[in-house]
Amino acid sequence: GSLDFFSDEFFSASVQKANGGQKYDRSGNQDLATSLCDWVFHEKGVLRVGKVEHHKEGEKSPPVAYTVLETVEYTIEIEKFENGKWGPYMADDVQLEFVRID
Repeated sequence: GSLDFFSDEFFSASVQKANGGQKYDRSGNQDLATSLCDWVFHEKGVLRVGKVEHHKEGEKSPPVAYTVLETVEYTIEIEKFENGKWGPYMADDVQLEFVRID
């Protein structure tokens, strides 16, 4: 259970890959538990959204509604909490789902 997850026994347990594979003196249980706690308690890996803008391509302000054939420009500022402060979130794989209703 959850108490075992944080036990010295689990932290110092050795592991071995299936079917007689390579054996490791120590599992990654402690690293996993530490990272998970940092995330749960909002100490690491937390993102927040700042400024959001969207508009038709070539225009400056958003319309009341978009249609399917219109090209939209969407910008968003995303920040990451790390080492006790907010800073820019640097990534090249952020995905956006933009739903347009006709």
